[in-house]
Amino acid sequence: MTKLAPVYFPDTAIFSETQYPLFLLLDSVHLLNPVEPAEDSEDNDIFVQQGLCQVHTPNPLGADRDRFVHLLKDIRHRKDDYASQLSSLTLAGMSVKDKSDSESRTAILSTLLGGKTFTGSDDMPPEKAADLWQARLLLALGETYDIEEEDLASHLNFWDKQEMDLFAQLQGEGLLDEDNPISELLALQQKKIKANPTTMKKRCRSWFTLAVGGDFVNNPIWLTTREDGTDYLFDQYDRKTGKEPYICDILALPAIIGRDLESLFDSISEFKSAHKELIEKIKTNIVEALTASASSNPERPIIDPALESEWNKVIDEIYPEEQYGRKSLKIYFLSNFHPRQVIDKISDGTNSGVLFLDD
Repeated sequence: MTKLAPVYFPDTAIFSETQYPLFLLLDSVHLLNPVEPAEDSEDNDIFVQQGLCQVHTPNPLGADRDRFVHLLKDIRHRKDDYASQLSSLTLAGMSVKDKSDSESRTAILSTLLGGKTFTGSDDMPPEKAADLWQARLLLALGETYDIEEEDLASHLNFWDKQEMDLFAQLQGEGLLDEDNPISELLALQQKKIKANPTTMKKRCRSWFTLAVGGDFVNNPIWLTTREDGTDYLFDQYDRKTGKEPYICDILALPAIIGRDLESLFDSISEFKSAHKELIEKIKTNIVEALTASASSNPERPIIDPALESEWNKVIDEIYPEEQYGRKSLKIYFLSNFHPRQVIDKISDGTNSGVLFLDD
């Protein structure tokens, strides 16, 4: 049986109904977890319980876990008190050029932690400890932001397009300024559509900082649902090889398959059980092409057209486009490159693939 369980980058959680359709095809995903679970608690992530996610914390906090969790709670409840410090932290750390920059960043982190300093240890100098804390903080806050944005979007869904158009007409043409609620709602929807590129680049860098030492990054197949994620990986690919990514195939998926988690897991299980042979063949086509030993690009399409046609027919029958929409899973091949080269020097000859769920 072929397993298709990619590394999910740079997200650190499954939180959106737009992510759920991936599991019609994938066995599971590998997630970087910025904060390890408490020792005396069971993992309460329902996607982990269902076997759809495997979480990894290669750089655990250990004795500092409670302090970090407390800091996160403080930030979430006292946003204004921490805003300027967090802004300075974001700007300070991701491109440290000299000792004074490093000391400035460490001082900011120390202030956030109530005056406590980074003393380091025998195997970790203070600068490295500060790097990990900063990366962990940026990822954890990014995850919180994503979840809050998703919750906001769910509320905005009550305003369908017809209602928005009607309300806009009642306001009068040219009256949609910053002070009226429709302009505010439309602006929020636009923010949900596209994240800040600079912020996402920092999150990508933070992800790799925390992933150092994790065996899960050796996985040859990676997944992202963010255009910024593919841009970051493809930029690294261009720097290392001077090549452009090679798109092998595009597979259609429903845009959504449901929101209620209890029925969602049942529907995913039923779909996989009913179409087990088809899914297995498609996964085999993808994995064999993306992990081939040859450095030349595989012949495309990598998915047998007959299998893809059957897949599209099944998707159309169970998840009609007019009701569930469509997204594209774009499949790229990166010859002589593996994403872990961002954090580790490895020899040439390693190939990898990137799956990108496009909006």
